[in-house]
Amino acid sequence: MKKDSTYDRDYGVLTEVSEEINKFFGDTSGKTVSLRTSHGFKKTFGLSISDKLSEDIMHSTMIFSAYNLFSKRGNKTAGFLSLIGLIALYQNGE
Repeated sequence: MKKDSTYDRDYGVLTEVSEEINKFFGDTSGKTVSLRTSHGFKKTFGLSISDKLSEDIMHSTMIFSAYNLFSKRGNKTAGFLSLIGLIALYQNGE
């Protein structure tokens, strides 16, 4: 999958770090981790939504997972399960 023609998100150093992490895992497309994960989300569930919307959903899921894993009040099981889901979506992304 290719980026939307209107895709113009750049979070500065966060984008650069995310692209480098993706390269570390063998992805040479130049995409960020969240964009690849959002493509996996769209592909897995057969959705025809924009890259921006699916990436926003993935960002929310990443924040949910991190909060639950690292917060004293968080639900570790929910955080771990959402992290597993994110990893699976990342693997299914292109």
